Amino acid sequence: MMSAPLSTTSTIQFAMAEKPDNVGTPDNAGKPQTIPVNEKITKQLFAQPDGTILERTTHIFYLEGTDHKENHAKGGSKGGGSGGGSPDATEQCYSFLENGMRWKGTESYLVNPLFSDLDDTVVLTTIEAGAEAWDEQVSFEIFGGGSIDDNAEVILTNIDNQNVVVFGTVTDEDDNVLDNVIAVTYTWANWGAPKPWKQILEWDMVFNIKSFSFGDATGSTSLMDLGGIGTHELGHAAGMGHTSTNSLCQDQTMYPTASYGETKKRTVELRDITGIKKLYP
Repeated sequence: MMSAPLSTTSTIQFAMAEKPDNVGTPDNAGKPQTIPVNEKITKQLFAQPDGTILERTTHIFYLEGTDHKENHAKGGSKGGGSGGGSPDATEQCYSFLENGMRWKGTESYLVNPLFSDLDDTVVLTTIEAGAEAWDEQVSFEIFGGGSIDDNAEVILTNIDNQNVVVFGTVTDEDDNVLDNVIAVTYTWANWGAPKPWKQILEWDMVFNIKSFSFGDATGSTSLMDLGGIGTHELGHAAGMGHTSTNSLCQDQTMYPTASYGETKKRTVELRDITGIKKLYP
């Protein structure tokens, strides 16, 4: 169990990380995991036994048109790499966790399709297609192979060196179901390391099945498109942040909201591509 926070602000929480432990209801109890999200604290720092510090960032993907926090866990730097000034509209249409914060090696991942109400192979191939949408834009292979694991779980109390996709229930810190949150991705990175050693170390992804049904949303206004939502979330896994809410950015895959029946996020768009190429030159 994680010890009490060392200090807390409105956006960053510090904690001592001890033995990894699961969060929520384990899948082996026959129920989907319950993943709590604190919308006020999207970045949390974990002190490791060796003295290093890891940062876990919470990327929250909201339903279009609903009330929600405006920060969207957007990331540490705007497009263009300056992180300041007054970027033009196109530069607001991509952002990064932090300049230089990316994967340094190709990473495989586990997909737990339980509770998705979809065929296992459909879930896996859809997630793989989203990963490939980003990989084909850069020479570096960000995502390795995906595999099905019905026992894979999201662990939030410390890094566990597994990249995991699950279908679960997303709640706030008071256990109220978040009906406006489509999905959440957590990225772990070695915050504070010298730039040559900065890198993402792990990601975990949760689709909120308590509030949404996922599948092929082509022609369906009752479904959230698994392909589009997955591609967006995998952008975070690769190191991308959200765009601004400028209307010029609304067709980009990393725009911070989505709607029922929307399928356009299955592919990455011009500013998404500009961003990922800058992150992985």
